[in-house]
Amino acid sequence: MPHYPKPFFRAPRGLWYVQIDGRQVNLGPDRDEAFRRYHDLMARGRDAPEPATGDSVVSILDAFLDWCQKHRALRTSDWYRDYLQSFPDRSLAICLSSD
Repeated sequence: MPHYPKPFFRAPRGLWYVQIDGRQVNLGPDRDEAFRRYHDLMARGRDAPEPATGDSVVSILDAFLDWCQKHRALRTSDWYRDYLQSFPDRSLAICLSSD
């Protein structure tokens, strides 16, 4: 059964709140109005998360390997390069074998 957040009253502040996704939303001082706002919030639902944007995994790994080459021993950076290269090599081999 899903759990829905419930409004609560903070006496020191004299305000109603509801906690959604770890954030407390101020619903105001009036109980009836606070519950109306609460029901409006719940009816809207949560916004869909934004799709991830930015660098591809390959560019991030390339940046990591560049950093390793500058800041780590040659043996270490070679190990990371060989290890990480095994993933695309293996994926390519699987794709080619399935044709």
